[in-house]
Amino acid sequence: MDPILVTAALEMLRQQPKGERRVQGLLLRMWLGLSSEEIAKLLGIAPARVRDDWRFARAYVLAYVENHGGSSDPPAPAAY
Repeated sequence: MDPILVTAALEMLRQQPKGERRVQGLLLRMWLGLSSEEIAKLLGIAPARVRDDWRFARAYVLAYVENHGGSSDPPAPAAY
């Protein structure tokens, strides 16, 4: 997945209602590997809301990337 398109998608998502919270949750899950319960405590929301935000944010980013000429396939592992 093209990191430039992902960054653009996250910026567009931030501009949506509830977008900042959704981006925060997505980044906490993807980069830090936090659970819904851990993210909920950090953001002061219910775990169910975190899961809903995750589904929305993930679908938003994937759709943005696909609609802007990118592939939604995860990147291939680097060969060392």
